[in-house]
Amino acid sequence: MKTLDHPYLLKLIYAFQTPSHLYMALEYCENGDLSQILDEHSLLEERIAKFLVAELILGIRCLHKKGILFRDLKPENILLDADGHIRLADFGLAKQGKEGQDVKAQSFCGSPAYLAPEMLKKEGVTKAGDVYQVGVVLYEMLVGIPPYYNDNIKILYQNIEKGKLKIPKYLSPEAKKCLLKMLNRNPSKRPRLDQLMKEPFFADIDWAKLESKQLEPPMIVRRSRNNADEEALA
Repeated sequence: MKTLDHPYLLKLIYAFQTPSHLYMALEYCENGDLSQILDEHSLLEERIAKFLVAELILGIRCLHKKGILFRDLKPENILLDADGHIRLADFGLAKQGKEGQDVKAQSFCGSPAYLAPEMLKKEGVTKAGDVYQVGVVLYEMLVGIPPYYNDNIKILYQNIEKGKLKIPKYLSPEAKKCLLKMLNRNPSKRPRLDQLMKEPFFADIDWAKLESKQLEPPMIVRRSRNNADEEALA
């Protein structure tokens, strides 16, 4: 985290260690995380989901350029700052390789509903595994639950490996096409992030302005801390 400097990655401000503990001072994101927003709204409008996942793509892209796999992408690890921009957080399961080289991680780890099929098959994961998890997060924002979800973890894993991907009819053709590419069970057939950015789904995103935080996030209505009023997260 000391080497990372990107607007959509959580910043490490300071760290020190005692004989028994490691202390890390991190950037404060006062609007909580994406899972809290989904708890309040169930799902998000396509334009909002698109903006948030576009910022996420830029954050993951920065990691990949430095030879880092994130491996634990889920709404709980996507924080929102005071203005509504995201910060990718919790690098506990990240795998760091050499910058500029492809990385492959063999260990089995992550959150069950967000695991890529190749992880379940114990084939190891590459950058394509992060692309799959970006697809899972986008799907959850648009549909309300992760693809293939089941409370029974055994059935969940079976669904991820062999189940039919159900895409609601209300999604735009561009969103459906994008999801199908990211959630392809064959990691070699998933688009790289640079390719994903050129998908028609993201046609109205100015990536250069987004990278420099010149685009204003869409408004998400949030419940106040005491649930008595509502406040707008701009």
